[in-house]
Amino acid sequence: MIEENVVSAAGTTHKVNISSTLDIIRQAGKIPAQRNTQYKILKVFNDENEHVVNDFVMQN
Repeated sequence: MIEENVVSAAGTTHKVNISSTLDIIRQAGKIPAQRNTQYKILKVFNDENEHVVNDFVMQN
């Protein structure tokens, strides 16, 4: 959290490449899933050929 606060205070942003993140999770032998803040699963990415609509997400 401290790092996140420092980055936000500096006014910088970075992009997260969702497709490469999904690939890294799959290479680790896991099934990627999107969760909410209560850790409930919103979406499971079972299909390796599934395309992500917005591949880059801006993070503060």
